[in-house]
Formats: sequence, C-alpha cells, structure tokens
Amino acid sequence: MAGPPQVRLGVIGPLQIRYAGSLVRLPTSAQSQILLGVLLLSPGQPRSVAELAEIIWGRLVDAGTVHVAVSRLRRWLRTHLGSALTVERSVGYYVNLGDCRLDLVEFTALVHRLSFDFSLVGG
Repeated sequence: MAGPPQVRLGVIGPLQIRYAGSLVRLPTSAQSQILLGVLLLSPGQPRSVAELAEIIWGRLVDAGTVHVAVSRLRRWLRTHLGSALTVERSVGYYVNLGDCRLDLVEFTALVHRLSFDFSLVGG
C-alpha cells in the first residue's frame, strides 16, 4: 500500500511545488505567493503579523488584512495539497511541513553534514 503522494517544495530559485511528481500551479495572487515563500524560508518559525504585513505590502496594515491573506492561502493549500502542508498560528504564522520535502531544509542539512565531515578530516 502506497503512502500519501509526496509534496516537494522549492524556494531555492523560483518558488515551486510538486505534488505526486507533477508541478502545481502557484496561487494566482502575488500576496499568496509572497506569503507562502516567506513562510517556507523559515519553516516552523512564527512570523508576526506586523512582519508579514511589512514584507507583503511594504507597510503596516491592519491585522485583519493579514488574517484574510492567510485564510486565502490556507484554502488554496487545502484545495491543492490536502493536509500535506499547513499554515499554523501561535505567536505568529508559520508553516508545518509535515512530510513535505523542502529544498532549503535538504540543502542546509547537506551543508551541515559536509561541514562536519570536513572537520573530521582536519580541515
């Protein structure tokens, strides 16, 4: 029995999402694309409403505007990825990668591994 389809996320280079091997068309809203990209750059790390507003709109907007943008992104994610990738909230908003694979996480792990391996050989 096969598990759920694998989701691969790419932020190194253009923002990309692959679901079960197929490229997924990104949200049409630039705000949703920016929001998703920003949250993917620091998975699991909450971003405040004020920080997201500054990044997305370039200025402080009321919290309701940010909440609506997050709600739209959540709806898009559910429609296109099911529950594979979710946007959560604690002291701010963050993405829960679940079983998704993110190129940035894989790259960072590889760099750390190579740095450790290099230190073992006296480099």
